[in-house]
Amino acid sequence: VGVALAALAWTSATTARAHLAAIAAGLACGALAAAWTALPPAPDDVARLVGRDLTAIEGTIVQSDRLGSRAALVVDVARVRTRRRTGHARGLVAMTIAHAARPWPIGTGVRVVGKLRRPRNFLNPGGYDHEGALARRGIHATLFLWDDAHVESVALGSPDRDQLLGRVRVELADRIAARTSEPVRGYLTAVLLGATQSLDRETRTALTRTGLAHVVSVSGFHVAVAAGTCFVLLRWLLLRAGSLALHVDVGALAAVLGLVPVGAYAAIAGGSVPATRSFLTYPLVLAALACGRRPDGLRTLALLAVLLSIRAPDMAADVSFELSFVSVAALFMVAERARRRGAAATSRTWWRRAVATSIRTSLAATIATAPLTAWHFQQISLIAPIANLVTLPLLGPATLLPGLAALPLTALAPATGVASWIADRLLDAAAWAAGLGLAAAVRLAALPGAAVTTPMPSLLELAIAYTALALWWTRAHAGEPRRIGPWRRAAVALVTILGVAGTSFWMWERCCNPTLRVTFLSVGQGDAAVVELPRGGVLVVDGGGFPGDFDPGERVIAPFLRSRKILHVDALALSHPQLDHYGGLAHLAETFAPNEIWWNGARGTGARFARLQAALTAAGTRPRVLRRGTTIRRDDDVEIDVLHPGDPLPGNVNDGSLVLRLRFGTTSVLFTGDIERGAEHELLTGARDGLRSIVLKVPHHGSATSTSAAWLAAVAPRVAVVSSGADNRFGFPAPAVVRRLRASGATVWNTAEHGAVRVVSDGHALSVTAMRPWPGKRFEFPQLLW
Repeated sequence: VGVALAALAWTSATTARAHLAAIAAGLACGALAAAWTALPPAPDDVARLVGRDLTAIEGTIVQSDRLGSRAALVVDVARVRTRRRTGHARGLVAMTIAHAARPWPIGTGVRVVGKLRRPRNFLNPGGYDHEGALARRGIHATLFLWDDAHVESVALGSPDRDQLLGRVRVELADRIAARTSEPVRGYLTAVLLGATQSLDRETRTALTRTGLAHVVSVSGFHVAVAAGTCFVLLRWLLLRAGSLALHVDVGALAAVLGLVPVGAYAAIAGGSVPATRSFLTYPLVLAALACGRRPDGLRTLALLAVLLSIRAPDMAADVSFELSFVSVAALFMVAERARRRGAAATSRTWWRRAVATSIRTSLAATIATAPLTAWHFQQISLIAPIANLVTLPLLGPATLLPGLAALPLTALAPATGVASWIADRLLDAAAWAAGLGLAAAVRLAALPGAAVTTPMPSLLELAIAYTALALWWTRAHAGEPRRIGPWRRAAVALVTILGVAGTSFWMWERCCNPTLRVTFLSVGQGDAAVVELPRGGVLVVDGGGFPGDFDPGERVIAPFLRSRKILHVDALALSHPQLDHYGGLAHLAETFAPNEIWWNGARGTGARFARLQAALTAAGTRPRVLRRGTTIRRDDDVEIDVLHPGDPLPGNVNDGSLVLRLRFGTTSVLFTGDIERGAEHELLTGARDGLRSIVLKVPHHGSATSTSAAWLAAVAPRVAVVSSGADNRFGFPAPAVVRRLRASGATVWNTAEHGAVRVVSDGHALSVTAMRPWPGKRFEFPQLLW
């Protein structure tokens, strides 16, 4: 709020006192709003039931997204029933149905029984703040269901508006599904109904590489097309209404009447941040015109930021908020500069002006959002100006105009008849344009150099980048004198010094740091660890994995690697072919070009393992089957001993896991995969002397079938790391295993509780840290310090 009010003052006031007053007012409003949201939930808030026994909730679906068989719903709760209370309740619940057999449109009343949980982040450096994103939408409870067999549709007396919106969305979604196929189906569902999760992964990747990701989220571009079309049509109709034009301003009346259809489109599209921001711009512009003032883009944008930020004080942390406002601000600045120089362009033909304007605005938006896309997606599109020029007319007006024209016909027309036939033809036209545009985007995305992968900048580096952009803009485009003032000279010097210092630090960290750094990542019920070797070199041990479409390699491990400025992985290590260990490795093979993959030679089954094999082949990664007795050396500083398996592989898949012992000076780290007592007994028989390790990755997520007392005595760890999922259905780690670990003198870290656990050693002393610190006291040992 403070930043928004400061921006508003900066564009409307001219004195330093006004700027300071706006900043102070903004900070005060922000503090009050933050204090309000920090208050405990009301007694009837459904968030108070999180983590308790099974809860029956009744409510109305207010948001519905569908991707394949998975349905992501938001339910506005009206009633709850538990063993302790029954009655009215309020609040929103994010409900996920993994295998939904029925459609669940907006406005449907539902009754469901389940265990409410608190939204959780994975707690990894560079990770996405899922908990904060839900909190900004007012969601503080989640519910997961495997299927919808026990979800009941009930009549809760939903408002007519919700019922109408739900009926329109269902009817249009059914028509789109019946007349199109992927990826056109997902794209039309996204831009007409706001269901952005409906787009498949390959198409989304192509749009991101070409800088066209903004066309999927209903934003200013879509609302502008809808508003412009409604204005033209309404004005044309009003001019045909006899003497009406003699008594009223037809243009103003058409603009005001256009609020209704544009608002309906924004509501049908789900009311996202970009859609809300774009729709609110409409009445603000009309208000400015009614007051006889020329609308100012930056002032309007700042006022919208104020309104949205008062509703959610941390709205500035929202990805769509950041990208939307920064890109629109850049467009306003470019448009204002073009307006000032408009006389110079009058000699050009209209089509040359249109092409030049399109390239200029696309370049401005790409440059302005480049630091943010590097931060959130670790990718910057280089082909965006060309891609926007070629495909935006197809994916924009050519798709939106017939698609939006089908909305009222779908809402008001019966299933058969002339109106229904016209609606189908309009959707066919929208699908043809969308298919052509998406095909062009995929072709452009496949071009070499279409996008560059970047490391993830820190907040300081982000501030440096935008300071540099601001200095460049004010120097090149503000029309100021060529003389460089002392304040600007100081700012340039500071930015240069910080940039050089940051670059030097990361070059030393990647190539010269003499310490060993091992990070056990939080990937839910699975294993993943990143080993940063002294003086360069990176090894990833296992990659987590979930059933469904969540890819931990793309969503968890890759962001962590890029936050560490790692763009290449030397080797992947797969302990054994189970999904919770290899599920994320395919993405790492596709994007980090590993030189080798170490594994036990056992092959997995299914499409996910086939994707991993194809990715390794495409990357030219050399497979290396490891067996007991192999030692891998690196620069005489680090040795990796293979302790298990031998030949032949055990029949038990878990007992066939690779067991690797990494040695660096007096520090040793033991990676155990999912071995159970059979493999532990074999290790005690054949490699008892080589088991002793300071750091132990606890076998099989802390299962009771592993970590026997005799084996634990042979390892004698001082630090034990359990990789498990929060509230997992297996009950890992087993309480008996935790007791044995603590009795042996080891401190137990659990990724489900502590997030990512990081071990750093110089070969003698060792430190352990975590995203959520261990609650115990501080201890010191000859070889262990944390």
